[in-house]
Amino acid sequence: MSVTVPDLPCHLSLSGRFGALIFVRIQVPARALEETLERLAALPYHINPEIFPHQGDGSESAIEFPAYDSWVSAIEEAVGPAGAVRIKR
Repeated sequence: MSVTVPDLPCHLSLSGRFGALIFVRIQVPARALEETLERLAALPYHINPEIFPHQGDGSESAIEFPAYDSWVSAIEEAVGPAGAVRIKR
């Protein structure tokens, strides 16, 4: 699993009690989509994902949602080796 924080030309962030609000994108094999969504639902945070099934050649799916940066390690742990987590700040 890898976490990538891209360099953006401008930096505008919203932050609150849990840190900065960021954008999370999780790439998972299409066959692992349902299990990954169940793992995210088990987290103690409210996550409202947008789902993009069968991206590219159809072998991968994407899940995107806003989250606080203090949640990233729990999200990575929940997703496990099934997906690559990308973060936009």
